[in-house]
Amino acid sequence: MEIAMPFVHNLDPVLFHLWNFQIRYYGLVWVFGFLITYYYVLKSKEKLNIPKEKLENYMFYLILSIVLGARIFYILFTDFGYYLLNPIKIFALWEGGVSFFGGLLGAVLISLWYFRKHKIDFYKIGDVIVLPVAFALVLGR
Repeated sequence: MEIAMPFVHNLDPVLFHLWNFQIRYYGLVWVFGFLITYYYVLKSKEKLNIPKEKLENYMFYLILSIVLGARIFYILFTDFGYYLLNPIKIFALWEGGVSFFGGLLGAVLISLWYFRKHKIDFYKIGDVIVLPVAFALVLGR
């Protein structure tokens, strides 16, 4: 009987270097996901019956809240003591460290706040945004 060997992940996370700047696959997936979602939401503005300016503002807040939520959640629930001793490392996103759950929490909270403030139906835009977001999540996995 043959024993199966486990798969060992040894892929380089860096796509290419520009001098000292690294372009990583995961960061590109985030940017690509944001761009696809932004494009898809703006293409659906007539269906949503929401002015373009409000949708653009929402997308800005959404992207910011996803990145901040993902980073804060990671810091709080992985190695909080390390970040207390090295607070400058909180801003070192290029070293990795984001959490899906924090990004999701940030997205939901900012969406609820923004839609309540501007009297936009949460479920109406949720139906539109779910497709590009699901596609971006598949790419990231």
